Amino acid sequence: MAHLPDEGFSVNVMEVLVMEEVQRQLKALPARTIEYIQPAQVRAYALNRLPALYATSEEGARKQKLRAKMNLQDKITAAVHQGFSAVQQDPLRRMTHHSLSVNETQAQSALHDLQELLQRPDLSWENVVRITERALVETRSGKVTWQRISDTDYEMDWDSGEVYRR
Repeated sequence: MAHLPDEGFSVNVMEVLVMEEVQRQLKALPARTIEYIQPAQVRAYALNRLPALYATSEEGARKQKLRAKMNLQDKITAAVHQGFSAVQQDPLRRMTHHSLSVNETQAQSALHDLQELLQRPDLSWENVVRITERALVETRSGKVTWQRISDTDYEMDWDSGEVYRR
């Protein structure tokens, strides 16, 4: 198979929104129920019932995310809720639960944290190395500066390097 050069990134913003909604709905479930749910199965169920929203730039990803939140949030919420119901009702899914789902949840949580830290909603496991490497190169060249912000009421504008109150 021929290897095509990477001409940039593309991201399905719907994946980010569904992941956020799964995490939000997980918080409302009893702890005993959560241990038998594999969030990846819920995400897959929901994503198979929602339209893809691809973007090829950060600005495009922001616009797609805003558009989806305005026009599709109810459908996203419903699809995720149906995903939880489907996963809980399927005895085969419950029987195959193992520690991998805990690792997967931790991995998705780490990815979500990186998306917020780098302010890159398009960040995925497929492009995490490339995007992180680019952020490090920009930091080394002085284009980006990092500051530890302990107060969650502050946010950093990565383009200007300015910190401002939310």
